[in-house]
Amino acid sequence: MMPTQLTSWLLFQNAETHFGNVEIVSREYSGELHRHTFAAFARRAQQLMHALDRLGLDRGDRVATLAWNHYRHLECYFAVPCTERVLHTLNIRLSAEDLAYIIEHADDRAIFVDPDQVPMLEKLAPALARVRHIIVLGAEVPSSSLPNLVAYEDLIRDEPTAYPRREIDETTAMGLCYTSGTTGRPKGVVYTHRSTFLHALTCTSMACAAIGPGDAVLPVVPMFHANAWGFAHAAVLAGAKLVLGGRDHTPAALHDLLARERVTITAGVPTVWFGVGDELERTGKTLPDLKRVM
Repeated sequence: MMPTQLTSWLLFQNAETHFGNVEIVSREYSGELHRHTFAAFARRAQQLMHALDRLGLDRGDRVATLAWNHYRHLECYFAVPCTERVLHTLNIRLSAEDLAYIIEHADDRAIFVDPDQVPMLEKLAPALARVRHIIVLGAEVPSSSLPNLVAYEDLIRDEPTAYPRREIDETTAMGLCYTSGTTGRPKGVVYTHRSTFLHALTCTSMACAAIGPGDAVLPVVPMFHANAWGFAHAAVLAGAKLVLGGRDHTPAALHDLLARERVTITAGVPTVWFGVGDELERTGKTLPDLKRVM
């Protein structure tokens, strides 16, 4: 009897099969909220899987993201590892020098970048010599000194919405995250499919965040570092509503999302919650739906 391989496909197909009507809410650059479902997310992620093949990226190639928490980044989270590439999340808060080192050290072959981070990539141009594709995570390409930028929506628009599942060894690398380099050069840490699945499973347990299908989850912790502590993967596994805050993490913006979307579970560093606490005290507002803060 063959053991079940714990891969990103299991997470991905669980949401697509069992929780297709569950909502994903994402704050856009304009401040407006984008809403769609896990079913729509699954179709778009599979379009991206086909697009990655069409770009000629090989199995094991590192595909980087330089992006905030939003629905297009979530599509990268699954399309890249489900096609046997390695998702390399670049930390927006690192210096240009460290980012240049990391891109070269990881040997990134493609970068998916938010529009507001394109100027940072322009500063890193000498480090992009082996990067073959730069895709802007939006519907349009901003004016830039970088050549041959492609808009994400153009990249996936004409691709099929179904992709044949790949059989992947669970010990295969699926993610790559670099340390902050406080004691030297940043060092790459690899996540396997198995470790990512088990971490997501832990987040759904009572011993951790106890994320379940009735919850609304808002990871303030960034998707560009440490996989947002596994909260995005866990929401997809559990079928919980997923709320993604984009680039605006001011206390007022966070309170608005937490309250408007009736978030039950959220996660972030203490500084974030000091700010939200001050906002609640200042305004007299409450968060009656919030059950757990990690």
